[in-house]
Amino acid sequence: MPHSKSICADRSFRASPPDVLREAIAHSERAVDLDDTFSLAWYAIYFSSVALDRLLQAEGGDPSALNRADEALGRVQALTHGLPELVFADILFNPELDFFELRQRFEDFTRSATENDYPDSAIAFAQGTYLFITGRVAESVGLLERAHALDPLNGLIVQILAEIYAARGRPEDSREVAAAYSEQVGFVEAMVINTRAAQTALEMNDDSVLDEVLTRRRPLANSGDYFALFNRMGELIDEPERAIEELEAFFRSNEYPFWATHAIPWAAYFGDEELVLEMLAEANLFARATHLWRPLLADTRKTDGFKELMRTIGLEPFWRETGNWPDYCEPVGLNDFQCF
Repeated sequence: MPHSKSICADRSFRASPPDVLREAIAHSERAVDLDDTFSLAWYAIYFSSVALDRLLQAEGGDPSALNRADEALGRVQALTHGLPELVFADILFNPELDFFELRQRFEDFTRSATENDYPDSAIAFAQGTYLFITGRVAESVGLLERAHALDPLNGLIVQILAEIYAARGRPEDSREVAAAYSEQVGFVEAMVINTRAAQTALEMNDDSVLDEVLTRRRPLANSGDYFALFNRMGELIDEPERAIEELEAFFRSNEYPFWATHAIPWAAYFGDEELVLEMLAEANLFARATHLWRPLLADTRKTDGFKELMRTIGLEPFWRETGNWPDYCEPVGLNDFQCF
């Protein structure tokens, strides 16, 4: 089985986010035309096609992309049923995955990757991501730093490392690692990472940094709801009540939770903890995990509503049964816990 490698788009390519994904799919299609047994290329088609459909949900999605995704996933499973990358598809696209199954998936990933001589970066990334998702942020730092050092142009590694730095109260490091990647591959190509830059800027409490982030997004306001949202919240930075009204309207009117997760940091910044919790409840496992431990949510974590959410989504039972409590929560007696 071939090693997992980063695939970067032409750095001169500057297009809308959907076109970036279409270009990525086209590159992978050319790869499978040359070798129809290239599992990683089929996986790339699957992953990018699902992402394209999700990015276009506000416009009704892309049924043809979903059909292609199904075909590509079938090829992956037929060619290499144990392909480690499939674990990430489960994390990103499977809203029903519970935390005990998640642990098993990552154990399966590590075993399969080791057996197939995957690079150390892939294994370190998997282990660190699992720790981060389950709240053991401090333990995940070294693993993701190692993965990044070995594979600096891997966008998923950069994204998780930036999230981990932020959750550890290191917003400058979070911003630096994301900015370095963006400079190398281009702002639009680094779209997923750049959607979180406003959150980091808010945590840095530096108006000049926030202004810079918002300025860079302004030309892309029509590329996705989250860019327009960031611009609007920047305009309302000194009008919290009106900002909250518009955030709630954005959340209520949006049928697809993917977009709503990008409003979480703003709701936290403006102090609407109930709205934050409601948005977290609607988020998928991966999107939720990348918000739970951020400094912006420190006050939310202290609420009874947060504790109830942790029970509802299955994290608290997982922590209690495994004994692996997260950095920002601890047991209180036999049946209670607190977060901070």
